[in-house]
Amino acid sequence: MNVNKLSACVIALTSLIILMPHIGMAQSDKMKTLMAALQAETATIGAPRTQGDPCCTELYFGNTRAHSRQMSGVLEDFETEHRNETWHPTVELLVKHRFTEPERNVYEVVASNDSRSVGTFLQDSTAKAKLDNGEGYYTIKSGREGSIKIELGYEPIKDASGGVIGAYFFSRR
Repeated sequence: MNVNKLSACVIALTSLIILMPHIGMAQSDKMKTLMAALQAETATIGAPRTQGDPCCTELYFGNTRAHSRQMSGVLEDFETEHRNETWHPTVELLVKHRFTEPERNVYEVVASNDSRSVGTFLQDSTAKAKLDNGEGYYTIKSGREGSIKIELGYEPIKDASGGVIGAYFFSRR
């Protein structure tokens, strides 16, 4: 009898290990699809560009400043459109400030539906390194309560020359 229980546990554990990456991949695929939709939405406003001094760079889409009521409305509408009982997205735009020392490049939140986050900086060094290389970064982290998992996604915002000038940020819990 104990051999049967042990076999059942081994089979269940093996199945869980095999299925777990696919569950995470499905969520990441959804996250990447929504990130692409966000990029397309901002592209309708205009091409991304920056303006200003290296330490005080402003992010624009066409002639629309990222830190404007119009862009906040676009982000809020996007979040509302993609929210449901299990999907609570947060969308932000970050500008890359270029300082003279490359290691001091920082990404600052300039547009968000949550005005408290405007002016905060990207703290995740792995995400920053990926963005600096022009790559996206997706991860799952534990929330403050520990049991809540928060999926995070970053994609670089590039100017017409292909240089990274900022980042799209998308999270969901």
